[in-house]
Amino acid sequence: MNSHESLEHFGQKQEAWDRQQGLMAKLNRQGAEDFLRSVDKIDDAFEHEKKRVCCMDEGTAHMNIPGKFEMAGSGILYPAASWEERLDKVADIMIGLGITQITSHDGCGAAGLACKRDGIQTDRPDKYGIKWAQDLQNKIMEKTSGKRDVTYRHIQSKEMVRPDEFHLARVAWFDATGRFNPAALGDNIPMGFVIDYKHDTEKATDATEKNYPFEELKVALSIAFGGHGFGEKFNEQNPFVVVVMTEDEQELEQLKERIFQFVADLNIAEETKKAIKVDGYLTQAERELEQAA
Repeated sequence: MNSHESLEHFGQKQEAWDRQQGLMAKLNRQGAEDFLRSVDKIDDAFEHEKKRVCCMDEGTAHMNIPGKFEMAGSGILYPAASWEERLDKVADIMIGLGITQITSHDGCGAAGLACKRDGIQTDRPDKYGIKWAQDLQNKIMEKTSGKRDVTYRHIQSKEMVRPDEFHLARVAWFDATGRFNPAALGDNIPMGFVIDYKHDTEKATDATEKNYPFEELKVALSIAFGGHGFGEKFNEQNPFVVVVMTEDEQELEQLKERIFQFVADLNIAEETKKAIKVDGYLTQAERELEQAA
């Protein structure tokens, strides 16, 4: 327990940790490939249609809502020189995906980071996240000349699938398929941040934009290992796991290696680096192709 936690929250965290311990033990023992293959209806978790953008926060990413595209703060951290430039770039991503709903949510860590980036002094960073989402909604409608009906929704904490006070994420789903919806698997998999590598990089025009998913991973790790996550509970025996999901074996190995190097280069304690494990999963379609060959 750190000095800022109440006994009540410490107890709640311990219970939340214990609830996922069986799943994590199985994931670490079997490896991501065998673990996910054993999950009932795993292939149903890979969707094709994107309808709405939500945060990569496990509390929204694991909500039972179809057609989600996960992006930290609905794009509020995307690299750009200004608010307007960021809106323009992110709107293009959303238009390309056919997104028709923009969301924000209570307790958005990405909104807090955006406030720090932009020098905004506030004790209500969610308001900044709400402004971003509404501005993005308007920008999409402007760029499509009003031909696309785009709605806005703020997700309240009572709707999310994590407590207000802390994060439950034990993994990060690093999704290179652009189709993974963890909510389809319910309690059969651990809670995790979702980083949509495929769609985050499809319209990237420079190295900074191509590396953006790794910035999201950095945010995920800082939350998981910080006071709002499970923090010091992670160690070599109980690691935070980054699971790369892809349809291509070569891409799987390349991304795993990039993440290994990314973690090695982070300015964090060596003990923390040892508490981060990188693993991977090939989708059913790729496995069938391999077997046929």
